[in-house]
Amino acid sequence: MQQESTLLEKEIGDKKKEFLTLSEKLPGDGQVKIRTKGKEVKTEVIQRMIGKSEVIEKETENLIVTAKELKNMQEMMNAAYQVKKDYERLQKTDLVQENKKLRAENKELSEAVDSLYDSFQEVSTENRRLENDNRVLTEYISDLKAEIKFLYQILTKNLVKSVQAMLWPLKMLLRV
Repeated sequence: MQQESTLLEKEIGDKKKEFLTLSEKLPGDGQVKIRTKGKEVKTEVIQRMIGKSEVIEKETENLIVTAKELKNMQEMMNAAYQVKKDYERLQKTDLVQENKKLRAENKELSEAVDSLYDSFQEVSTENRRLENDNRVLTEYISDLKAEIKFLYQILTKNLVKSVQAMLWPLKMLLRV
C-alpha cells in the first residue's frame, strides 16, 4: 500500500512537470498571436493586341506566414493537442472517477452534518427549556416542602397541646 502510494505520488509529480512544460508552450492569455508578412497578391496579366499588356494585382484573403512562425504555431497546436489528450485520458482514469465519487460522498456527508447540526440546535434549545422548567419545579418543590414542614410543626404542636389538654383531667384524677 505504501509502495503504491509512493509510486502514484511520483507518477503524479511527473505528469505535473509534463503539464507545466506543455503549458509553458501555450500562450498564457489564451490568445494566439500570429505575425504575418502581409496578404498574398494575385497577379493577372491581360494581353492586348495592340500596346502593352495590362498587369492587375489583387489582394487575396490568404496571409503570408514565415517558416519560423509556422513552426511556432505547429508547436503550440501539438502542445494543445497533447494537453487535451492527457486531460481526456485523466478524465477516464480511476483517480478522476474516485475523486468525483469522493466529492459526491463529501457533499452527502456535509448535508448530513448540517442536518445533524440543525437537530442538535433544536435539541439544545429544548434541553435549555427543560432545564429551566426543572429549576422552576425544583424551587416550587422546595417551597412546598418548607410549607409542609411548617404545617407539620404547627399541627404536631396543636395535636400535642390538644392531647395534653384532654389528658390533663385524667392526669389530675390519677394523682389523687
